[in-house]
Amino acid sequence: MKLVLRKYNKSTFLVLGTILLAFLLNFFGEILNGLFLIGFTDELGILFILALGITICFASKRLIVYQKEFIIIYLFLSLIYFLFYFETLVSFLYEYYKLMIFAVFIPAFRYFNKKNIFDLYKILQPLFFTVLTVNLVFIALQYITNNQILEIIGYNELRVSGWTKVGRYTGLFDVGTLGATALLMLLFNELFVTKKDNQYYIFTIIAILSIIFSSSKTCYIIFLLWLVIYFKKVLFKHLLKIIIAITVFLSVIFFYTRDAIFSKINQYSYFFDNFEYARKINLGVVEMRAMFWAQSIKIIKENPFGLGLGTFGDASAKYNVNAYRMPSNMWPERYVYLSDSSLSHILAEQGIICILYFLLILTPLYYVHKERKKFVYMLMAFYFIQIPFTMGFSAGTWPLLFALIYAIFYYDKKLNNDTSTSV
Repeated sequence: MKLVLRKYNKSTFLVLGTILLAFLLNFFGEILNGLFLIGFTDELGILFILALGITICFASKRLIVYQKEFIIIYLFLSLIYFLFYFETLVSFLYEYYKLMIFAVFIPAFRYFNKKNIFDLYKILQPLFFTVLTVNLVFIALQYITNNQILEIIGYNELRVSGWTKVGRYTGLFDVGTLGATALLMLLFNELFVTKKDNQYYIFTIIAILSIIFSSSKTCYIIFLLWLVIYFKKVLFKHLLKIIIAITVFLSVIFFYTRDAIFSKINQYSYFFDNFEYARKINLGVVEMRAMFWAQSIKIIKENPFGLGLGTFGDASAKYNVNAYRMPSNMWPERYVYLSDSSLSHILAEQGIICILYFLLILTPLYYVHKERKKFVYMLMAFYFIQIPFTMGFSAGTWPLLFALIYAIFYYDKKLNNDTSTSV
């Protein structure tokens, strides 16, 4: 995969360079987390993008408002959050920042137009290819060395022994981020590809292998749904081929994760039989995520409008002394800083107002041209299947990729029809 270089003017060089740096920091966060259990560089990358967007807005000769409906809902929802969901300043700001990560590229993308958006693709695609390829090499080395390779390079014992215990080898990535990251890289590639050559197929194979090795059941479901969405026009024409392909894929992932699948079935069968009785849903019979889901359901029943931002299920609760506390015999820490489900976290904190939050996310996507609608459906399928089972926009590497693709859809009309110069 070649990195195509050409001369850029100073502003384009700065914009592309900042975005490239943000993604380098984003991916480096995975390694830093593996070595020291800290991954602040992904947050730093997001802040760089935000600073870039603010700079572009101030430098613009005129500010054209795109997606007015989005802006109106955004301002209205922000006002509601501030008036009715404010707990403490730090916890509120941290939670608000996490909720709005999906929009972080919107100010910066004012710079791009039909002419220069492909420059961004040509800069990022070789990086994505390299990241997934290098990671696959490390996955292979994990199997060859019985996972000792990561111990040799200095990964912390928790990550090394954790992988060995569950038998999930995901290379330099955390078990919860590889599949989602590969899926979004695959979608990003599909948005820009104009010729399905060998380079395209090699990248597609590497991305699909990364999804398989992630052993993420959530990502498997998303990928299968993507196949249906992507090939829906030829679904019946090539039905037999598609059934065979899906059968092969399911067979591979079942062989790779069968023990985990049976465990999940047993745990969540118990959960659905007893979710109305939160005290019965404990770590003795279910995984942590299911226990916190039961607590979230209990909270919603008692507080239909939620508890407030920074009160349950995410790191923002660390900065709120009045955060929700569980019974100590169920959860010794009492405070819940990681619910392992973005949806249970959002529901507990916002209650029925979260409908407005999801409307905010969906509104700009309604106006994407019909030729690209299938990619919108793929992105939304990704998001709404991810959030019940992962921490969503608090989940490390993939939120920045999500925000990048979201901004492309947000400015769909401008990027595909406008021929004006940037800014």
